[in-house]
Amino acid sequence: MKELILIIACFTYGSGMCQCDISFAQFNPLCAGICAGQINATPSGTAPFTYNWSTGDTTAIVDSLCAGTYTLTITDDLSCIHTDSTIIMEPDTFIVDAYLISNASDVGECDGQIGWTTQGGVPDYTIYWKDCNTQQYYWGFPGFCAGDYYCIFTDSNGCIDSSNCVTIDVFSGLKVLNTNDFIYYPNPVTDKLNLVIHNAKNAVFQIYSVSGQLIKSGTTQNSQIDISDIASGQYILRVLVEQSTYSMRMTKE
Repeated sequence: MKELILIIACFTYGSGMCQCDISFAQFNPLCAGICAGQINATPSGTAPFTYNWSTGDTTAIVDSLCAGTYTLTITDDLSCIHTDSTIIMEPDTFIVDAYLISNASDVGECDGQIGWTTQGGVPDYTIYWKDCNTQQYYWGFPGFCAGDYYCIFTDSNGCIDSSNCVTIDVFSGLKVLNTNDFIYYPNPVTDKLNLVIHNAKNAVFQIYSVSGQLIKSGTTQNSQIDISDIASGQYILRVLVEQSTYSMRMTKE
């Protein structure tokens, strides 16, 4: 009689109270294209549990995961079975590009400038440049001699990307405008920058950060440029008129 009661009790527990579930803690890769994700599964039910992942793993923790969907089936000690899935996601691809700002002014002069842009990634960046042919390193934001160069960026998560090669040539026939041809004021400037260009048409202005990023550009003759949307700091103001150019440092307050 006692044995019969135990069997009935076990049957009742097994059919009516058997419950198990899964909760996930996931850790996504910090860089796109890197299989460094991890999922920690925490089951509920009656221990011990068996694990059957879609990857073929049989442990509570799986790692070295690429972006994608992963499914886990657990079975507890009462043969309760539960299946659930979770998704490993990755950030946007970190992309670095480089472009020519200005060529070297003469043979043997190392004053060429290259700018850069980034997509994705997390500031701050570690930046260095390399000669495309010799692989020589250049740190910071150097002036470039004639040649081919590309930049390599590492963001704060350790994601790395490199740009295309950019060619620096010697600018043939470069003419620098003198102070009688070109006037800008005030400097430092707060909101409105005044440009006065004598005896020139189709003038183009460009404002670069000291690191080479193009911040603002447009066409001007004798006009005011609204720079109220530019952050305070040091910038390079360039004015291009036909085959002439003028560059000068500008302070935005």
